[in-house]
Amino acid sequence: MCGIAGLLAFHSGARNWEPSLDAALQKLSYRGPDASGSFFSGPFGCAHRRLSIIDTDAAANQPFRDESGRYVLVFNGEIFNYAQLKEELLSPLGIRFRTRGDTEVLLYLLIHFGPSVLNRLRGFFVFAFYDTERQELLLARDRFGQKPLWYTRQQEFLAFASEFKALNCFPLSKEADPVSYEMFFRLSYLPAPYTPFANIRKLEPGHYLLMRPGKELYKKSWYTLQLPETPSEMSYTEALDAVRRSVTESVSYRLVADVPTGSFLSGGVDSAVVSAVAASLRRGFSSFSLSFPDMPYMDESAYAAETAAFIGTDHHSIPVGQAQMENALEEVLDYTDDLFADSSAIAVHVLCKEVRRHLTVALSGDGGDEIFGGYRKHKALLMGRKLHMLRPGFALLSALLPAAAGARTSGTADRIRKVVKFSHMASLDLASQYAYTLEWFHSDFTRKLLPKSHTEALTDDRILDYLSPEGSYLSRILLADVHSVLQGDMLTKVDLFSMRNGMEVRNPLLDHSLVELAFSLPDEYKIGGGMQKRILKDAFRDMLPPTQFNRPKKGFEVPLQLWLTGRFSKQMKEEWLNRETIERQGILDHAYIQKLIAELETGRSADAHFALWNAIVFTKWFTLYA
Repeated sequence: MCGIAGLLAFHSGARNWEPSLDAALQKLSYRGPDASGSFFSGPFGCAHRRLSIIDTDAAANQPFRDESGRYVLVFNGEIFNYAQLKEELLSPLGIRFRTRGDTEVLLYLLIHFGPSVLNRLRGFFVFAFYDTERQELLLARDRFGQKPLWYTRQQEFLAFASEFKALNCFPLSKEADPVSYEMFFRLSYLPAPYTPFANIRKLEPGHYLLMRPGKELYKKSWYTLQLPETPSEMSYTEALDAVRRSVTESVSYRLVADVPTGSFLSGGVDSAVVSAVAASLRRGFSSFSLSFPDMPYMDESAYAAETAAFIGTDHHSIPVGQAQMENALEEVLDYTDDLFADSSAIAVHVLCKEVRRHLTVALSGDGGDEIFGGYRKHKALLMGRKLHMLRPGFALLSALLPAAAGARTSGTADRIRKVVKFSHMASLDLASQYAYTLEWFHSDFTRKLLPKSHTEALTDDRILDYLSPEGSYLSRILLADVHSVLQGDMLTKVDLFSMRNGMEVRNPLLDHSLVELAFSLPDEYKIGGGMQKRILKDAFRDMLPPTQFNRPKKGFEVPLQLWLTGRFSKQMKEEWLNRETIERQGILDHAYIQKLIAELETGRSADAHFALWNAIVFTKWFTLYA
């Protein structure tokens, strides 16, 4: 994995912006600590930071050019089936290869087959491919958005980079996007193509861009995950075998590396499946988890250790103290260059920092919830649909108990809060039910926090756009999650904080062949018999301890409420959210923020700490980048 940046100038040579490209390269240094390089040809310039994983020899450094010097490639990611494609498509052409890795294979695939070859690639990637003779630039992103790419068309050039902080090194005209401001405060992240700026975009997953100087920018979708008109007719037994074979093949591909490789292992099923398969394929395979001795509510290390002992990994449980987590909070704030407020990023940052001391590549279970139906909301939405005829009754219940959604002061209060939230969701139409579960905060909150000029910009239709009109209800929900929370939140978080620590995270459950298989299966194979992720669990039941399937589902939630009323209380009020900062920025309502702080400190709200964290992330980002 690596970092890339570059530009295509419209009216002059790219070297006019060489200092900007050099600065961008420096901003990406942690993404590629092993090598760096740049290339200029007429209107085009590009730069690359390398994290060496496959073929670590210097001959594979980038930017990478063909023998004629006409074509150049900068590439971030991995093509796992490169050896197969090399043999099948390129060997008959008599190409003489200088390296053993996937970069040179990708270069020649693009030279000979162009964008049509993208559908043959198995992996995750973004790349810039340039033809110096035609002065044509191709930018592309993988199917599900595992690797990021920002771009902007300015008056003088088109620029691109792996991260905004690198793109921001170019002289940019930036136009605030009020739609994105509200979307952030409702979702806590910005899925592609949205960014905080109207004239700066993220390339959508499964899309590519074509550009020549003086020509229009051409964007095209090269991959769309389709919902089947009718589900597969495979029996459940046949489907079990297909899922097991597909997961095993995917893990096998992702074990290929010339550097130390292991896995993240939590107490959940997804990482356990990936780790168990990896351990069956590679003797002495290592797994890693964090333990939290002074934060037991976060600690799944005992579960991870039990699973590791059963599957036979060389397991490492790394203790992390509260002070270390609190320090990581400030590091995350300083590093994040997008509007992104998933606080579990703090724990992911610590995990990657600690595991990087031992290895360079880690396998992860990301994607299992989205493709097999593992979130609590999936079960709640199916229940809400069954109770759809009772909407008026739920609307009345929701109106009668508004105060019950207050603080999580006891188990009873928390259960009542959940009943109220479910009642409100069940009172909505089916499409709005999904939007309700997707959002952290709803329009009434954003109307209070943001001025009218911003809250009028976003309608519920933008949120509902993620919900396909076709397919079964569960398939529509899962597909919407792939397009929204998976690429906008989960994969963004993993890329940001793995690369911040110079390591690569691979996601076997997001191999496109496995994803397509999962979406082809009947709904009851995924959620049925009182079980979520039913077929994934049953396919690997013999490889995991029996207790694996009875554990409560836990996220990587950090104790924000404790931190914002403790160590960071003064800093929140006097630095991050002080009146001068809020009024100078002119976006948020300071009086409403003060109300949220009071609710946090008195325990009157269950979610004030989440709302305040969003506001902290926003004001910090605005100070650094707006």
